[in-house]
Amino acid sequence: QLQANQASTILQAFETLIHGGIKLLPINREIYSQAGALIRSNPNLRAGDALHLSVALGAGITKFVTLDNNQAKTAQAASFVCEVM
Repeated sequence: QLQANQASTILQAFETLIHGGIKLLPINREIYSQAGALIRSNPNLRAGDALHLSVALGAGITKFVTLDNNQAKTAQAASFVCEVM
C-alpha cells in the first residue's frame, strides 16, 4: 500500500512519461486480432501481454524487454530480440 507522498511521486513520474517520455500508439482491430493469434499460439500468454507484443509488432519494434518468461518466449517466437529482466 502506498503512502500519499509515494503516490504523488509516482503520479508525477507518470505524467512526465505520458507528456513526452513515451510514445502512445493507437490500438485498432488488427492489433487486437494479432493479439488473439499470439494467444492461440501460446495459450498461457495473458491477454495484456499479448496486446503489448501485438502493439510492438505493429509499430515495427525489434527489441522487447519483459519480466515475464512466458511473454519472452512468445516474443522470441515472434522474432523479437528479447531480454528478460
